[in-house]
Amino acid sequence: MGKLESIYPIAIENTKEKIIQDIDFYLENQETMPSYSAYISDRTTFIEQIWINVWINKASNDVPRKEKRLF
Repeated sequence: MGKLESIYPIAIENTKEKIIQDIDFYLENQETMPSYSAYISDRTTFIEQIWINVWINKASNDVPRKEKRLF
């Protein structure tokens, strides 16, 4: 599990970057400044999907095949 455990923090950082980009995109399209809870309620599904996509990509691309089979 060495490689899988080592890429987890990287996946978290990538997810944070993508969420910050999404916040910028979301705020650009709003006429008034929405609350944080409004952003979360509007984008919950998208935020969850960001994490799933980043984690699957990191796990499938950065973990050697041998380690995936052992898992």
